[in-house]
Formats: sequence, C-alpha cells, structure tokens
Amino acid sequence: MPLTILTVCTSRAWGGMEMSLVQTSVRLRARGHVVVPLCGPDSPIEERLRAEGFSPEIFDLWGKVHPRQAWRLSRLITHRRIDLVHCDWSRDLFTLVPALLAHRRVPLVLQKHVGVLAAKRLWVHYGLYRRVDRVIAISDVIRRNFQAMHPIDPAKVVTIHNGIDASRFRPDAAARARVRAELGFADDHLVVGIVGRVTPSKGHPEYLDMAARLAGDFPQARFLIVGEATRGEEDEGRAILDGIAASGLGERVTVTGFRRDVPDLLAGMDVFAFPSHNEAFGLALIEAMATGLPTVSSNCDGVLDIVVEGETGLMVPPRDGAKLAAAVATLLGDASLRRRLGQAGRARVLDCFTEDRMAAAMDRLYDEALEARGAVLPGTGALRP
Repeated sequence: MPLTILTVCTSRAWGGMEMSLVQTSVRLRARGHVVVPLCGPDSPIEERLRAEGFSPEIFDLWGKVHPRQAWRLSRLITHRRIDLVHCDWSRDLFTLVPALLAHRRVPLVLQKHVGVLAAKRLWVHYGLYRRVDRVIAISDVIRRNFQAMHPIDPAKVVTIHNGIDASRFRPDAAARARVRAELGFADDHLVVGIVGRVTPSKGHPEYLDMAARLAGDFPQARFLIVGEATRGEEDEGRAILDGIAASGLGERVTVTGFRRDVPDLLAGMDVFAFPSHNEAFGLALIEAMATGLPTVSSNCDGVLDIVVEGETGLMVPPRDGAKLAAAVATLLGDASLRRRLGQAGRARVLDCFTEDRMAAAMDRLYDEALEARGAVLPGTGALRP
C-alpha cells in the first residue's frame, strides 16, 4: 500500500542516526512510497538529501518547544496529505507531537539508534510517548534500554536490525586493485582498516595501539583509517591523528578522511577492525562483513546481535589494545582463517542484515501502526479517505 511518509531528523551532526534518515528516505521511495523528508537548515542531512534528488522541508527545531514550528508542521502534514511520520531523533518529538494533535489518524513511528542512561519519567515524557505508536530499535540492547527507560507499552517496541545493499558491499577484485594502487599498497601488504568517525569512543586509540604492537612482527602490515571527526568532536579527532606521527607509525598508517567510496575502500582491505567502546549496532561492521572481510570487533552492545564469535568474526573486550592486537595478529598470520571468517561473515549478512529484509519488516510495522490508529478501512487494507 503506497503511503505518503514524512521522515524527520533535524540533527546537524553526521553519524549513524543522520545517515539513517537519508537511507530510510531513499529506501521508502524505492518501494513506491511518496517521501517528504524534513531536516535542519544547512545540515549534512540536507546536503545528502538533495544529492539523492529530494527537496527536503527545512525546519529549525534546535531546542525543545517550538509552538510556531509545530503549527507550521501541522499545516505541512495537512497540505502534503501525510499518512505516517517516521522520526529518527527523539528530540524532534517535542515539536512533532503537538503538530499531530489535529491529526489523530496519522501514526508516529520513532526509530531509536542510541540508548539513554537516565530514565525519561517527567510528565512531559508521558505525554510525548503516549502519542508514539511504534518504536523501532536497531538492536536488542537498544530495545531493552528503551523499554526500561521510557513510559511506553513494551509491546510497541520492536527490534529491526539495520540492513544494507549487499550488491554494493561485496568482494570486488577490480576495486581492490584500483584502491590499493591509489593508496600505495603493494600486493603483499596486509591492510588492516577501520571506518567511522575519528573519535575515542570508536576505538581509534586502541586501533593505533594495536598498530604499534604489530608493526615489528608484521612488516608487511599497513593500517588504513577511513573517516574524520564529526561536528563538535574536532579536537578529539585531531588529537588522535596527531598521535600517529608521535608513535613512529607515520609511514605505516594512511588516513583518507571522509570518503564516499567506502565499498571500494573496504574491498582494498584484508582485515577490518571495529573496536568501539559501545555501539548500538554497527553498520560499518556489517558492510565490512558483506565485503567478505574477516573482522575483529568489540564484544559489546549491538555487536552481539551481529557477530557469532569464532564463526563469523573474532571479538575482544572494548578498550583493550593488547587483545585487539592479538586477535588481529591471529588473522594476519592465517590466510585460511581470514578466508573462512570472511565467507561466513558475508553469508550471515545475506541471511540477516539485508536492506530488503529491513524494508519488509518496516512495512509490516507501518501497517500495524496504521491499523492501530484506525487509518485503514477494516478488512480492506485501504487508507481511509
């Protein structure tokens, strides 16, 4: 049933949550829905939405209570005949919920990408989450956290894992040769890569500690950092990158900065490291697995939904550079193990973490939310006029 869906995230940062808004909008459009994206002004989300051919609605909701913006948003919902609202950032609920007061049959779906440390039990939270019809948690740890910390019926909160287009992330010999030539890697180099925001919480300090520990024993090893610091984390990112030269690893470590050709860069690697201190899910991890890379990841949070230890990848405790180095060394020294884990990891992604699987689950959830709101005619599945 084609819908007109308002997708909302006004964050001005750029990370997994913001990327999800763009990817969800593209995915819904590809499945035949009319998508109306809404984002903040001059944000990375706006830039990427426009690159995807959207003309996003621009709302400045930086804060919590915006009566005028809520009125404007309510008029937009009427004018664009919105059937359902999909929100990626909880903070936007402070404006979305008042805007929906005049739209009783329009369901509100919230997708949660991170957990919270403090329970949301103020009176305002009861009002907000009473209006939320369904919550999509991107991993089981996020689902349990949301159910425990928010005033909402636990049955409304379901896990739908992120999915990727496995046709984009796959072993690619031509891309491998091209990227390695560009970056100066020889055929016999073993490239250990990391992809993501350059920040301590993503495990970059442990990654560099690992590189320093392995440099002597594996002269053919090279280390590739793909990504840059996000807005507000520039100082931390700069401190990490400044430490490369101080460690004496300057000739062994390559830093690309932000790149749009991540599938090709992954194809150029031999081992993928994912040493995050805490991770709600791990999109970069499943992208690497889909590429056929053997992986070493932290054994925490949403990663536990992804990796089967010893079968589809190796896991180590967070914040432990020594154990990260030992696991990577095991892979560098055993080509057959790298091949076996890489093949098993790709098979797991194809079974559990594809874009099509995620989209089908979201369609079912949307149907449930519409029925709960009385937005469809009983026994027909058709939207009410």
